[in-house]
Amino acid sequence: MSAVAHHLVRRGMDATSGYLSPTSNDDNEERRKLSAWAILVFSVTVIVFSLISFAIQYTYGAVVGTLAVVEDPHPDIYEPIRGGPDDSSKTANAVGPGPDVGLERPVPITSTLRSAILHLRARAGPWSRFRGLGIYMCLAISRSILTQFFTFGRGNDLSHPLHSFGRIAADVVSAPLALAWVHIIISEPSAKPFWRRIPGYSSWVKIAPAVALQSVASQLTFILPAHLAMRSRVWSVKEGNPFSDPEFDPRADIAIAIGALLLTICLALLIELPATVTMIRVAASILPDQEETIVPIDRTFGGKVQPAILGGSGKVGLLDAWKTFTWPSRVRLLKVLVKTFAMVFTVTVACGIVIAGEALLMKEKMFVQA
Repeated sequence: MSAVAHHLVRRGMDATSGYLSPTSNDDNEERRKLSAWAILVFSVTVIVFSLISFAIQYTYGAVVGTLAVVEDPHPDIYEPIRGGPDDSSKTANAVGPGPDVGLERPVPITSTLRSAILHLRARAGPWSRFRGLGIYMCLAISRSILTQFFTFGRGNDLSHPLHSFGRIAADVVSAPLALAWVHIIISEPSAKPFWRRIPGYSSWVKIAPAVALQSVASQLTFILPAHLAMRSRVWSVKEGNPFSDPEFDPRADIAIAIGALLLTICLALLIELPATVTMIRVAASILPDQEETIVPIDRTFGGKVQPAILGGSGKVGLLDAWKTFTWPSRVRLLKVLVKTFAMVFTVTVACGIVIAGEALLMKEKMFVQA
């Protein structure tokens, strides 16, 4: 989806530049262009709001979302962080517990975004909302370089036949980085630098099928709506106003755009999201035994994980990873994702309003002669 966003933003910038730098029918008239001051103001605004949007997506969509995928909603024994310096109540409860003690099930930590952030802050400090960011950036850079390698430098060409193959191959090759990122997110803070937590070949063999499944699902979610959208006519700014063409029918393009959007949502919910959940849960099942988790996790995944020392695979299977993800957990994850999308959408709208306000304030000072 990031590639689609990049493509749309690039076309939008070209279109905006074309409209903001109009040419007259008289070749003797001078052209106008955006001033350096306007470009600086708009660029700073976009960068600031982009950083805010990324922080929201990473904190809530990636970190909290991953914890929601692996958290056991009904742990047998788990000691949360308790506030207050007075521990006398703990001693009293240990000596003489009441009749209802132990009957209440703890509320899942990821049931709300606030409770998840407070738990992370108590366990891992104030910067815990950005935990794993270093290896996340390394993973993104590695995938970008590998995609260019596997597509012979055509990785940014969305219409190239090798684009999807290159993305899938890059994801599979960089699977150890994705595995290490999941382990950093779900485990207690460690003094080890992230590069020392990258697993070896044996772990890559275990996680590669799950990463491949996730990557294929992601590409299908992108390719099918993209081919549907390609059926619409893409007008260039240089062609003038498309509504002046008597053969132009905006209703057809609107219908195609709505269809592509609905198809993307359906594929994301029915294909990409289950594949992503499966990958994360398989990665969680490979977490070393000496690593303590930051949220309660059923490491046996309902008894589906057999230790390697007993002749098992030491990880949960692809199908079992999804089957053991209960419906209450699925609903909880969807709530996290919907809230994250709402916040990102709000930031995007606010960015548009601010840019429009800046343009109104600058008025004609926004342009200079070319």
